[in-house]
Amino acid sequence: FAQLTGGAERASHLVQQLLTLARNAPGAVERPLAMTDITGIARAVVAEHAPVAEAKGLDLGLSADRPVSTLGDADALHTMLGNLVDNAIKYTPPGGVVDVTVMTDAGKPCWVITDSGPGIAVAERARVFDRFYRHETAGVTGSGLGLAIVQRVAQRHRAAVELADGANGRGLKVTVRFPAS
Repeated sequence: FAQLTGGAERASHLVQQLLTLARNAPGAVERPLAMTDITGIARAVVAEHAPVAEAKGLDLGLSADRPVSTLGDADALHTMLGNLVDNAIKYTPPGGVVDVTVMTDAGKPCWVITDSGPGIAVAERARVFDRFYRHETAGVTGSGLGLAIVQRVAQRHRAAVELADGANGRGLKVTVRFPAS
C-alpha cells in the first residue's frame, strides 16, 4: 500500500510538472505581467517548504531586507522559486543549509538560492535545464522537469538563471536576475 501511494504521488507530481511546463511554453496563453513583489513570493515559498526542510534537519533561511519588485506573473514566479527551493532541499544532506536571498544588484531584482549540497559539476550545468534530464543522486527522486520549468519561466520574464559553486566551493548557488524595472 505504501509503494502504491508513493507511486501515485510521484505520478501526480509528474502530471503537475508537465502541466506547468505546458502553461509556460512559448505560444501558450499567458497571463499579463504586472508589478510583482518577489520578496513576498520568497517569504511564501520559504514558509511552504519549511516543514520539509525541518523534517530533514536542514537550516532553511530567508534574507530579505526590503520589498523588491519586478514585472512578472506572480503564479509563474512562485512556481519557479518553489522548484529551486525544492531542489535545494532535496539535494542538501541532513544537517545542511539552504538560504534564499532577495536583493537588487546593479538595479536588477534578484533571487539567490544557495545550498550546502553536492552542487552541479560545471560540465553538467547547461544540461540540467533540459527536460527530463536528471543527474542520478542516491535517494533523490524527481521527474527532471523542475529546472526546465525554471528556465521557461525565466525566459518569459527575460530573466537570467546562473549556476555557480556555493560558498567555499561547496554546494550550489543559483542566481535569478530579472531585468531592471
